[in-house]
This record gives sequence, C-alpha cells and structure tokens, in this order.
Amino acid sequence: MDPLAQLKDIHLPEQVHQWPIAYGWWLLCFTLITVLLIVIVKSYKKRKLLADKKTALQRLKNPEISAEQIVTLLKWVSIRYFNRSQIAKLHGKEFTDFLLAQVPEKKRAQFSQELPNLVMAHYRNDENQEALVALKAQAQMWISYALPPKQKSASTLELVHND
Repeated sequence: MDPLAQLKDIHLPEQVHQWPIAYGWWLLCFTLITVLLIVIVKSYKKRKLLADKKTALQRLKNPEISAEQIVTLLKWVSIRYFNRSQIAKLHGKEFTDFLLAQVPEKKRAQFSQELPNLVMAHYRNDENQEALVALKAQAQMWISYALPPKQKSASTLELVHND
C-alpha cells in the first residue's frame, strides 16, 4: 500500500465572520451617535435662541424706521427674552433702567450716558434726525451686547423694581 494514498486533502478552517462586531465598536458607535445628537440639539436650540435677536437687528437696518418703532422693537425683543409680565409694564425711566441693567458691566458706561436720554426723547416726541441715528446705534449695540440674557436676569428685574 501506498502511504500517500491514505492522505486526505488539506481542510481550510471556516472563514471568520465580521458579525457580531466586538463590544468596543458598539460602544464607539453609540458614543459617536450620542455626541452627534447632542451637537444637533444644541445647535438647534442656539439658532432658536438667537432667531429673535437676528430679526430685531434686521428690522433696525430699515432706513425708514422711526424712534417709536425702535423703542417698540426694544420692548418686543425684551419681552421675547425676559419675563413678559414684568417687561410689559415697564415704561419711561423704568424701561431704560431695565435696558441698562441688562448690559454687561464693561459696556455699561457707553449706554448710561446716551440711551436713557434718547429713549426719553422718544416719549417727548422729539423728532431730531441726529437723535434718531444715535438711538438706532444704541439699540443695535444693546441688542448685540445684552441678548441673549445671562442667568442674572431675575435679579436685575428685582433691582429695576426696587430703584
């Protein structure tokens, strides 16, 4: 007998499948999906938060806007970001005090001189073109610096009402 005739063909092992994948890959996929969802939700909330600010700044770019419309716009955007029931009843000096209270400390010096005078001029119906341009600039700066509000908004409203 021939010893080579008794040999059998070489059997290859079964092919290793890629599924199910290792737990580390599942963990990595879950982490990436979670991070992606968090980023999407945060960007959506940020865009939604800044939508009213963007709208107000766009309305201020209108060259035919009047002083009354500017003050109304400041009131509208304040109501959108702060407590409606407290902001709606503010007029005149109380409203300008509220506006000044929302500006960061570093920028408050720019506003404390002009903004109250310009808003109060609106209530006196002064139709001065230079005052209108200055009020428009102050309104743009206030919207840019004060919005969206920081977490201190409740305490600043109490300060406005206590003064």
